[in-house]
Amino acid sequence: MTTVKINEELSNYIERLHYDYNVSMNILKYLSNYVENPESKLQDFFTQTKNIGIELELAKEEVVAEHYPDISSRPHRYTFDFRNKEIVFDGGDSCGKC
Repeated sequence: MTTVKINEELSNYIERLHYDYNVSMNILKYLSNYVENPESKLQDFFTQTKNIGIELELAKEEVVAEHYPDISSRPHRYTFDFRNKEIVFDGGDSCGKC
């Protein structure tokens, strides 16, 4: 396992995207389960959530690539530790990301 520090601003940015994405997913679940005629609202939130998810994945990949530019030697699994402003890389066979 390898741990690398990332700057606070970048960590906060990714943490905010992660939070926004999870909140949006919860809103989508609520709208689809409890709102009558949710089609228009669902489409708006779906688009918003998709865009946040894309921004989150791109930001995570950019930060990870900064610390492990050679993708062939990069550990496949990692998690962000927002409290400590770190990325924890765990070598392994599966290709899961946080």
